[in-house]
Amino acid sequence: MTGARPDIWTEERLADLVRLRKVGVSITRIGEALGVSRNSVASKVARMGLPKKDQAESLRKATAVRRGEIPAKPAKPTKRKRPMAGRAGRLLAELPVNACRWPIGDTKEPDFEFCGEHAGPGRSYCERHHGKAYTRIAVASGGEA
Repeated sequence: MTGARPDIWTEERLADLVRLRKVGVSITRIGEALGVSRNSVASKVARMGLPKKDQAESLRKATAVRRGEIPAKPAKPTKRKRPMAGRAGRLLAELPVNACRWPIGDTKEPDFEFCGEHAGPGRSYCERHHGKAYTRIAVASGGEA
């Protein structure tokens, strides 16, 4: 086979790749350290089945916690927001046809809900949220020439 490129992955580079990946070094930094492209490192990591950076970091931290080297983080308490006065917050499926569908809170939190106030016929939002959702763009008056 003519023009074949020699394999850039020597035994030494492979050992360094595995070692650096296990301690959570990024693919970009590994490429810089080994003198190869980031894409070459990413492909080799995938072919070898090495963990992604966040997986490697998680495994390293979990091992350190088990060994007692670092304390485990306590679970983050969830805060329930006090409802705003007059708000009829609900889940989307519970909203009547003319109810405000303005989202309240973080969609990833269990207390996520929608405003639920009266929105009026053909509107998606109540008067207060309509003003936030739709803004008018000022058009410059050009005058006649």
